[in-house]
Amino acid sequence: ERETIIACLLESGLAENRERAERDWQSAVALEERAIERDWPRRQQQILSGNSKFCHRVRIGGRDYFLRQTAFYRPIFQYSHFRVPEHLGAGKEYSRPEAQNIWLDSFYAQLRHESRPQVPLIWELRPQGDDLIYYAVGKEEKRLCGF
Repeated sequence: ERETIIACLLESGLAENRERAERDWQSAVALEERAIERDWPRRQQQILSGNSKFCHRVRIGGRDYFLRQTAFYRPIFQYSHFRVPEHLGAGKEYSRPEAQNIWLDSFYAQLRHESRPQVPLIWELRPQGDDLIYYAVGKEEKRLCGF
């Protein structure tokens, strides 16, 4: 990504040399990082509201699920006929605070263009006991989520 942007800056004439293109790139990255940090408290609230461009909360059969959207903010799952896809397996159990932290951290990483070994697609909030997180399986599902 970095080299592509630098090449574009040079080819377009927006930077007269590689050194200037590098400085422009570093300035843009720093500006984006400051914006992410500034907006993160608001983004967390949006994500946990369950009605944002990042994810959607649905209630099916008395259970609540947070469903991740694609990197382009489109639904991965049909909300009205939602079922946990079999290929995702049984999910992994976490306490509510742990599950929430994992869920939020994955969106923070996505905004910062950081990779994660596991990408949560679904967070099932269970009324009793631990919550479940279902992770993306395979490179294509991870890429769909921006990783």
